[in-house]
Parts: sequence; structure tokens; C-alpha cells
Amino acid sequence: MKHTFTLVLVLLFSGCANPLNRVTYERYTDAGDSALAAGDFARAEAAYVRAAYNVDWGLLGDAAKSGSLFNLANAKLRLGKFAEVEPLLLESIRLEEKLGNKGDERMQKRYIGLSIVYLELGQIDKGLPYLRKTLPYADNPGFPGLKTRSYPAYVKKLDALGRTQEADEFRK
Repeated sequence: MKHTFTLVLVLLFSGCANPLNRVTYERYTDAGDSALAAGDFARAEAAYVRAAYNVDWGLLGDAAKSGSLFNLANAKLRLGKFAEVEPLLLESIRLEEKLGNKGDERMQKRYIGLSIVYLELGQIDKGLPYLRKTLPYADNPGFPGLKTRSYPAYVKKLDALGRTQEADEFRK
């Protein structure tokens, strides 16, 4: 009888875990978004870490996992934790591709993030393929930083290395 009671409790709690984790994930994501908007990147990072834990604990799926990884990477990027950002964005891209999201705006944000990471880490050859994937979005008003920050930074670095032909791709 004791084993049956324990089994019932386990089944009851496991049935509640996913909805509770989803609500908690959403609450921490909202807290992270608010902190990010307020410029409190450390608080955003902490909230996004907790959101990511809830995605894992609640088995909330690849879409939520990708979103939580991207949010955490975004906060860490703003904190200058570039080496920590790379694996988060690479995993998020892998999940987005698995979900069939190739080339949409979500992917573009991840590509931009990786290009920034590799530029900051001095690994522009790793960043160039990701930055090239953003070229179709260069004139998209949702991505103003491409022409004002990302492309000029790569152009400057490529020109300094004597790679002007490659730099010309991003001057347009």
C-alpha cells in the first residue's frame, strides 16, 4: 500500500511539473526582459539562468530551450562574457534548425550575436560566415545595428588585415 501511495504521489507531481515549470519559466523570462530593458544586465542574466533551468526541469521543448539560451546569451553578451556566449548561441542555432527555422529573424539575431562574439574574441574568420548570413537583412529596419555597428566593425578589421575585397561585401 505504501508503494502504491508513493507511486500516486510521483505521478501526481510529475503531471504538475510541466505546467508549473512553464509558468515559472515565463515569470523568470519576463523578469529578465524587464531587467534587460532597464540596463541591469547582471539581474537579467540571473533571471534568464533560472528560466533556462525551468525549461530543462519541465521538459518544455526545443522552442523554449532555444529561446532561453538566446536570452541568456544576449544578457551575457552585454556583460562582455563572450566566451560563455558562443556555446549558448551555437546550441540555440542547432535547436532552431531542428525546428525548421532557417533564415528567419530569430536566426538572424543569433547570427549577429555570434559575429559580435567572434569579433570581440579576435576570431573574425569564424564570425564572417555568420555575418554573411545577415546580408539579406541589411536593409531590414528591425536590424539597424547591422549597417551602423556590425558591418563597419568587420570592415575596419578586414581592411586592417588587407582583406578589402571581403570588406567590400559589407560596405554596400
